[in-house]
Amino acid sequence: LNVGTLYSARISAMNAEGLSYPTVTSPSELAPPPQKPDVPTSVRLINPGSGTTLRVLWMSPESDGGSDITKYKIEWDSSESFENPFAYEYVAATDSCSTSACTHTIYGLEQGVPVFARIFSYNKHGFSVVAASSEPASLSPLAPPTSPQNVKV
Repeated sequence: LNVGTLYSARISAMNAEGLSYPTVTSPSELAPPPQKPDVPTSVRLINPGSGTTLRVLWMSPESDGGSDITKYKIEWDSSESFENPFAYEYVAATDSCSTSACTHTIYGLEQGVPVFARIFSYNKHGFSVVAASSEPASLSPLAPPTSPQNVKV
């Protein structure tokens, strides 16, 4: 059901003799109330190859809860349970993550240490009840190897 869209229902009883005339519900129309948004979709964690950064990409949630998404909260931690997460709030323009992925780069990471990331969506009713976890669940920032030095043939 879409938030803000009015819906109506009619109910009929049925037995071996057939169907009764339908009764209209009371109230005759009802719309789902505005609510917190769903979680962001297509959350990905990628390694840009610097050795100390990772990039998080995501798309807007399937439902905005009836109000515009105005920001996202990105959390990351070296613990899967997010015991001491770092966080960043990404302010979003209306529909900014619906046609192309939004992105945030996480700086200052330690090379080779796995990082877990998750994202919440926000509208005027609050943050999504749960967060969307990244795919893969964790990733370690790594840099390409440096060129060999002092090679003698």
